[in-house]
Amino acid sequence: MVVRQLTRVGPRSLIRPRQPPKTKKYRELCDPFDHFDDDEIAARYRFDKATIQYLEQLLGPDLERPTKRGHAIPVRIQILTALCYYATGTFQSAIGDILCISKMSVSRIVTAVSYALARKMDQFITFPTGERARKVMHKFGEKGGIGGIVGTIDCTHVRIVKPKGNQLFYINRKGYHSMNIQAVCNADRCFTSVLAKFP
Repeated sequence: MVVRQLTRVGPRSLIRPRQPPKTKKYRELCDPFDHFDDDEIAARYRFDKATIQYLEQLLGPDLERPTKRGHAIPVRIQILTALCYYATGTFQSAIGDILCISKMSVSRIVTAVSYALARKMDQFITFPTGERARKVMHKFGEKGGIGGIVGTIDCTHVRIVKPKGNQLFYINRKGYHSMNIQAVCNADRCFTSVLAKFP
């Protein structure tokens, strides 16, 4: 006859011994400025080092994050992360692997840099008036032989994640959710107006 021995389970046997807290491991960030020359930076991020440093100064106040832990992602790495995403459209996890940051951080950084750039838009994208408009018309006349042109206009659909409200408004003729972006450029192919308000 087999006799099973039952042991009494008391409250002490249910309490696990306390584990020491795990220490967080922070990966050392990879700064492409340390590894690539100006041509390689421009090929990967579509801007040279000087322009990226200018963006650092311009966007730094908006992107710096005070932290008590001392592991904030530097402004340069944030800008390079967003530029890499804009230039390639690569998956955020792949960009994170390149720059040694998490996919979640890439997502937050791209959003933060995009908003910071949008806040500066009025400093750089302005429709020409007065003397400036006359110069633009003159350049268009020289290049295309047509006078009286202040800008060329076009629209493009930029794919977006399905919005929570009014989804049907954002479905374009090709059947996916998008924003219809209108842009005007001058004779030098610089943006003078961007409208990104409507589906």
